[in-house]
Amino acid sequence: MSLMLKDSQLNPQKQGISLRLLLVVPFIMQIVAAVSITGYVSLRNGQQSVQDLTGQLRETTTKQISYYLQGYLSAPHQINQINKMEQITANTRTTILLCLVALAIAILVGLITSRWIAKPIQRLSQAAAAIADGDLETRVHISYQLPLIKWLRSYKNPLKTWKLKLLIVR
Repeated sequence: MSLMLKDSQLNPQKQGISLRLLLVVPFIMQIVAAVSITGYVSLRNGQQSVQDLTGQLRETTTKQISYYLQGYLSAPHQINQINKMEQITANTRTTILLCLVALAIAILVGLITSRWIAKPIQRLSQAAAAIADGDLETRVHISYQLPLIKWLRSYKNPLKTWKLKLLIVR
């Protein structure tokens, strides 16, 4: 070996690639590649997370809107149902009141009619009791024209005949 150095050894700039460059460039490329891949994966995961979050947000918002919308849309229906029930209750009260009034009128008419019918029968009963006691001069004045009264009046002639028979027998 000679002690002589060549020019390429003395002047490192003439040599092509330095050792430092040879070691640093691949290391930096590995770092850039690792950071790029990590960034890309992080970006994709971030996008996926954002899509998932927006989907959840959209779903939650849709549910809340549906819930409030159903509340707003069912309110008129509920109000109509309440109004119908109030109307039914009012109609029921009116019907009960009218039934009570009709019952009172029917009772009143029944009492009046029963007295109207019972008075002539009571007079006839009193007259029959008087005749049974021997008072053959008893007379009953009936001014109604009911079929029952006409039937009872038809007994005037048999009573007169019976009166004559009683007089003859005595």
